[in-house]
Amino acid sequence: MAFTSVLAALLAASSATGGYWGDVGASHPSEFFLSMAEDYSIMTRVMLWNGISRASESDGQFSILSLGMNQIALPDLYLITPVDNVGVALERFFDLLAYVADRGEPIPDGDTIGATADERLKVKCTASPAGNGSVVWMVRL
Repeated sequence: MAFTSVLAALLAASSATGGYWGDVGASHPSEFFLSMAEDYSIMTRVMLWNGISRASESDGQFSILSLGMNQIALPDLYLITPVDNVGVALERFFDLLAYVADRGEPIPDGDTIGATADERLKVKCTASPAGNGSVVWMVRL
C-alpha cells in the first residue's frame, strides 16, 4: 500500500506519461494510476497491482489469469468462463482477487466461494497455465 502511494507521488511530481509495475508487466497511464491510487480500497489497489493474461481454453471457454498476487504472498487466480460471459467475468475476477487480498490468505482447495450465500463456486488449486511452476486457485463461472 505504501509503495503504491509513493509511486503515485512520483508520478504526480514528474512529467511521466505512466507507471510500469515490473513484477506483473503492467503499464498504467499516469492519469489512470493517480485516479486509482487516490482510493485506498483494496479493490482499486488490487487492480493496480495485477496484470492479467487472457486466453481461449480448449473447450471453447475463455480464461483470465492474474499476474501479481505473489507480491502479497497469495496465489494468482485462474478464472474460466463461457465466452458470452466475459464482461461479467472480468468484474467478478477483480472482486474475487480483492476478497482474497482483504482476507490475507488463500481459499483452500475444495472450498467454495460466491457473491451470495447460495452461490457455491468450487475452488481448485492447480498448476498455473503460465507454466511457471506456481500454483493458482481456479474457479469456473
